[in-house]
Amino acid sequence: MIDYAMKFLGYPYVWATHGPDTFDCSGFTWWLLRASDDAYWHVSPPRPYVGWDLPQRTSADMATIGKLPYDELRPGDLMFYDGDGDGRVDHVDTFIGNGWALDSSSTPGGVTIMWVGDGWYRDHFVHGRRVLPDQTV
Repeated sequence: MIDYAMKFLGYPYVWATHGPDTFDCSGFTWWLLRASDDAYWHVSPPRPYVGWDLPQRTSADMATIGKLPYDELRPGDLMFYDGDGDGRVDHVDTFIGNGWALDSSSTPGGVTIMWVGDGWYRDHFVHGRRVLPDQTV
């Protein structure tokens, strides 16, 4: 999953989009993890993996399940943030390990690998969520 995600580094951030050419934060997370299904969602181009159960589309909805603390995060876990301090999750990215995450934000870099071990990301981290079963990243 992480190798596939690297192909999208530098793709632009556009609010309320989920690929294949632009992504917002939850759209990028959804694009990476959501399994294709016959009723609604078909990933194109095809990924080298099937995907996982992630029916929620927004960061706030994704955050309603799971409450992992930072020190229990594993590669592939979702990370949720309250960026404006209003008590609601408004940003998500995907932890890849060693203090780094795959992120799509409104910064000029768009889809990037972001340091989340301290600073703004660590200060605004609310909790994580495990979507992937063990040994799948």
